[in-house]
Amino acid sequence: MKAFLLFLTILMLSLSTTYADDPDDDDAEFDDTELDYFEAKQANLVNLYNNSIGLSYSNVTGYGLNYSRRFLKDYSIGIAGILHYKEKMEWETMSKDVINLDEKDILYNFGIEIQRDIFTTNKTRMYVFLGGYLSTEESKNFSKQSGNAGGEDNKYNKVVGLGFGLQYYLSKHFAFNFHFAYKYDQLDYEEIGSPGLDISTGVGYGIGASVLL
Repeated sequence: MKAFLLFLTILMLSLSTTYADDPDDDDAEFDDTELDYFEAKQANLVNLYNNSIGLSYSNVTGYGLNYSRRFLKDYSIGIAGILHYKEKMEWETMSKDVINLDEKDILYNFGIEIQRDIFTTNKTRMYVFLGGYLSTEESKNFSKQSGNAGGEDNKYNKVVGLGFGLQYYLSKHFAFNFHFAYKYDQLDYEEIGSPGLDISTGVGYGIGASVLL
């Protein structure tokens, strides 16, 4: 997870450099007509594009690749998700003839959120949102574990939250955002045939970087 957050931070910095306005551009000098046009475009910067793609991490609305689509005037809907694979093996001796542990996981994380703009400036957008995500924390097959007749160790996480966020536009093609929320968290799990349930509430957060299209 730390590696994912580091990668997201590096992406935000690199894209901000890529899409930053060139101070030596010929458009840096304006006459009155051009200045009026530029200010009008700046005033509507947050509404220029209806689609965005990027990366996000949130313990309220999920993490991974994301896509967002604006609809009506002040609303947008976004989805995020990722699949990843994890494997762990242990042997009884260095010869690796006897397997003591063989765990294979295909895990997923899928989230969705709906945003409603409440305040905008020429480069910022403040919004409230409702969202949540589903994920598998573990789904391990213990059929090859020594001394175990077989079974599953499953963990499924369900989260829903309500909060507010801020999106800042570095240019007309690049923006980053962060949000905070109050969330409900439910973890259903089964450990070798014994079911369990953990429920909690708390504060959630998230960050993201998007390319606007």
